[in-house]
Amino acid sequence: MKKEMIYEYSDRDSKLTSKGEIKKILECVFLLSKKEISRLKWQGRILKNGKPAYVNEHLSSGDQLKIEFYEKRILDSSHVNHSFELIYEDEDVVVVNKQAGIPTHPSKNHQQDSLGTLMQSYYYERGHNFVIRAIGRLDKNVSGAVLFAKNQPCACRLNKHQENHCIEKYYLAICENQFNQNNGVIEEPIFKLPNSKKRIVSSEGVFAKTYYQLVGTFLVGNKEYSLVLLKLATGRTHQIRLHMSFLGHPILGDSMYDSMIPWNDKIALHCYCMCFNNPFDNTKHIVKARIPAYLLDLIPANLLEKLECDLKLFRSI
Repeated sequence: MKKEMIYEYSDRDSKLTSKGEIKKILECVFLLSKKEISRLKWQGRILKNGKPAYVNEHLSSGDQLKIEFYEKRILDSSHVNHSFELIYEDEDVVVVNKQAGIPTHPSKNHQQDSLGTLMQSYYYERGHNFVIRAIGRLDKNVSGAVLFAKNQPCACRLNKHQENHCIEKYYLAICENQFNQNNGVIEEPIFKLPNSKKRIVSSEGVFAKTYYQLVGTFLVGNKEYSLVLLKLATGRTHQIRLHMSFLGHPILGDSMYDSMIPWNDKIALHCYCMCFNNPFDNTKHIVKARIPAYLLDLIPANLLEKLECDLKLFRSI
């Protein structure tokens, strides 16, 4: 999707922009990286009062600078079943509630049924021919909120926000066994086993940090489970799943990380709440992904009521 940005120069910005130099405006006002500026010069347009301009030109007070990023167009997008739920959408971003069982990104074995492919087809059939870009991911058998950018400048900024931990994600998990304490922080390094998708806790691994808050414990039959809120301070692959298993509380259905209870090829982990700022106008958004029925069927009503209060407190950490 084409992205346009407009700026009117004023003498008050003279020092910030080296007396209205277009290159400085792109860097200091539009906050474009060198790579983005290079892409703009070759794949977009820089307009000074409606006419093409070079980055070494200067603006005078009242001049308007307009930049236009053009998206790479896709030649075709096959029709596929659009099995996803839109939570939030504007001209730059979209948040989707991903179902468990759907991979976020296309891969060798999932060319037509990944969430990215489903969304690409969804927009293509509505006349929007642009590349959709996922910001982060969820494991295939995990459900919940996934953030997408609808243009290249937005993707660049949101990826930077993610690197700087400015995008907050709060997960809901049903873990096995009763916790000994109501909250805590897990700081254990994560190491990927060679020739395997599995990770282990090892001093050879990379630093990883997870916060958790117990919402409550409940019984299913004679088995104890705990409803837990989690927040990542780092974003390692399988981080929550491994850290919970390391504590002795594997997530229900997660056979890779020690759950002994098979559960319909799903994992009882859901990205429930996401907080992010629009990278262009800095508007803050807080969105929630509806909890799937197979989790709601297990969680007692009193814990669902307590969840919202606990989430509000947990977000203040």
